Amino acid sequence: MIPRELLGLLLLHLLLCSPVLSLLPVPSIPSRHPSACSFALFSSPVSPSPTPSPSAASVLVSSPPPSASDLSRLSPQSLASLGDALFNLWARQHLMYPLTSPSKHHDRVANAVTASSQARLLSHLVGSPLLALTAAEEALILRSRNAAAGKPRTADPKAYADATSLEALLGFLYVQQDWDRLLEVKGVLLESLGEDGREPT
Repeated sequence: MIPRELLGLLLLHLLLCSPVLSLLPVPSIPSRHPSACSFALFSSPVSPSPTPSPSAASVLVSSPPPSASDLSRLSPQSLASLGDALFNLWARQHLMYPLTSPSKHHDRVANAVTASSQARLLSHLVGSPLLALTAAEEALILRSRNAAAGKPRTADPKAYADATSLEALLGFLYVQQDWDRLLEVKGVLLESLGEDGREPT
């Protein structure tokens, strides 16, 4: 005679695992627990190996860091193009809140990514008591400022050169994959943005 406890387990197993009865609305079991059908009644459960989730860095980066030789040959303009894309992403995400209409969000971002705004942010970064620039970062800023090519149609030439320097610095840290340093710089920059993308009052 089958003991009542074992009979109860068998009935529960049939209820949850039968192909026919599985069509009935049975409450789902949270995924962090083993599935009711994944264990054998007379053996230990085998938990599937967790699939590692990709890090944010691996999602955003498509190549390994360059060698020191390759890094030294990258032009400020190339670094600035990367930094421009990165800063745009930060600004678009940061200025989504407080929530507003798409057109107002666009206006906030447009305010933040102008040459004059980025020049002001570079000034905040250079003078920030929270973050001391390294000699390599200072040299890159100077080299990028001097290399800023072309005459901007609307921006002041000095502001344009400073904005290029800021973008080149961001691109430099991104290419190096120096995530900790990049987060420090990001914190100083975003603290200097008001809710409308302009300097906080």
